[in-house]
Amino acid sequence: MRSKKSVTLHDIAQALKISVSSVSLAIGNQPGISAELRAQIIAKAQELGYRKSKRSAAPWTNASTNQANQEPTSEVRPVLTTPPELNVNELRLDVLIDNIFTQELSSFYMEIFRQISQLSLANNISVFIQVLDHHNAEHNEQLLRHLHSVQPQGVIVIGQIKEHDLYLLKSNLLCPVVFIDYYLESEKHYHFVQIDSFSGMHRLVKNLIEEYHYTDMCFVGSINNTVSILDRYLGYVKALQEHGLTESCQRILPDRSSDDRIQVVLPQDPSFKLPQVFVCNCDQTALALIKALQQRGIKVPEQVGVCGFDNFIDRSDESMVQSLGLKIHTFDHSTKQLAYVALESLLHQLTTNYAPHLSYIEGHIVPGNTVKVL
Repeated sequence: MRSKKSVTLHDIAQALKISVSSVSLAIGNQPGISAELRAQIIAKAQELGYRKSKRSAAPWTNASTNQANQEPTSEVRPVLTTPPELNVNELRLDVLIDNIFTQELSSFYMEIFRQISQLSLANNISVFIQVLDHHNAEHNEQLLRHLHSVQPQGVIVIGQIKEHDLYLLKSNLLCPVVFIDYYLESEKHYHFVQIDSFSGMHRLVKNLIEEYHYTDMCFVGSINNTVSILDRYLGYVKALQEHGLTESCQRILPDRSSDDRIQVVLPQDPSFKLPQVFVCNCDQTALALIKALQQRGIKVPEQVGVCGFDNFIDRSDESMVQSLGLKIHTFDHSTKQLAYVALESLLHQLTTNYAPHLSYIEGHIVPGNTVKVL
C-alpha cells in the first residue's frame, strides 16, 4: 500500500546523515561519489520505499559494476532534483569569478561555468556571470553593491577570490553562497564543493613512484599563487616523504608570470639538472613545459617525463596536442559533477537549511604517454 507521504531525497539524506547532493548523484546514477556510499544510498532508498520520478527513471545500478568516477555514457544533461516548492522559472543565480581565471576563455574554471550555464539552461534557471577585477577594488565594490540591489536567489563563486572581495560579498549578499575549488574553514555557514587537490596529487605521485619507478621529481607550479596549487604541492610532498624521497620536495619550478598567466621558463643555469619527471599543477602548465622542453630539443618521455593535473587543455591547443600525439598523464575531476553538485546544493539551500559544509568531488588517474616505466 502506498504511503500518504512520498519519500524524498531529503528523507534519504537525513536518514544517512549525508548531503542531498550525494543522494541525488546516487539516485541519478551520476559519478562523484564512492561505490560504497552509492550502495548505501540505494539500499536506504529501497528500504524507505523511494520511488523514482518518471523524468529520472533510470534503473537502479549495482554499485559493484558502476565506477563512482565514470562519466555518464549519455550526453543528455542531467536533471536537477529541484524541490517541488521551488519555482525555478523565477530564480536568478549569479556566478562570481576573478578575472585571473578568465584570461583564457576555455580555462578550467570557465569550463566549470560553461557546465553550470548549460545545466541551468536545461532546467530553466537564469544564470549570470560576474567577473571580479583582480587589480581593481573599486570595480569589485561597485559590482557587489549592484548584486546587493539585485539580490539574486543564490551565488556560486568559482575559484579563489581576494580577501577584500570576500568581505564585500559577505557584506552585500544575504542569499546562499556555494564556493567551488576554494575552501574557508572559518566560514561554516557556506557550502564548499572541492576538487580534492591534496589527496588527488598524493595518489598521482604515488602512482609515478610505485608503477613507473620515478624517484627524482620536480614540482611545477607557483605555490603561493592560489590555495589549490599549494594543496597540490603539499600532496606531492606527502607522497615523496612517505617513500623517503625528500630531496625532490624542494625542487619547485614556478609557472605564473607577473600578470598571472601560465608561463614556464626552464633555468638557463648549466648546473640545472633535469629530474626524471616534472609534476605539474595542471595540464595547461604541463603543455607549456613540454613546449619549453621541445625548444631545447628534449624529448618527452624519452629523456624526461611530464605529468599534469586536472585533465583539461585549452581548446586552442587541442589540435597541436593531437598533431604531436600527446596524451598527458594526469588526474581528472569532472567539471560536469562540480557544476551539478554546486547547483544541487544551492537549490536545496533555498528551501531548507540542510547542506553539508564541505563536499569533495572524487577524481581518478588518467594514464598518458608523457611518462614511461623506468
